[in-house]
Amino acid sequence: RAWPQGRWPYAMVIPMAAVFWQRLSRRINPGASHPEFFMEATYFWIGFVIMLSLCLAFRDALAVASWALDRWRGTDLFPWFGGKSIRIAFAAGVAAFAYGLYEARAVRIRDVVIRTDRLPAGTDRLRLVLLSDLHLNPTTGTATIQRIVDMVNARRPDFVFLAGDVVDGLFS
Repeated sequence: RAWPQGRWPYAMVIPMAAVFWQRLSRRINPGASHPEFFMEATYFWIGFVIMLSLCLAFRDALAVASWALDRWRGTDLFPWFGGKSIRIAFAAGVAAFAYGLYEARAVRIRDVVIRTDRLPAGTDRLRLVLLSDLHLNPTTGTATIQRIVDMVNARRPDFVFLAGDVVDGLFS
């Protein structure tokens, strides 16, 4: 069998085709409105499938190692490794995906005080804000961007620096 049987191939190919079509339609007709919710849902699904695939690949690597150890030692080292390990890998994939969603939306503020006598005369302090790894993309809502802007403005900075990884992909 060249093509995997069951519904999983479609569950992986259809969201990838949807993202491809979304990007292609943006290039063909950049002024048209595009369904952002559809794009966000497909990105989430692809992220979930990737995390699940990584967990299942790790499970398979453990299964091969277990099989090799069983053959070498002549004992059944992990008798529970059958059906339960699939459920464990699935749960780990869901947990990794949920953690990734949390981390993608988390904004961390870290205050650092640097004492120096090299400030220009008449300046007692400078307040700097360094933003990095925002990874703004087509699924980033305006509410998220506004929340970041409000957090920066609440610090009342003298200067704002963007360190990198500000934008992912193409969006307007």
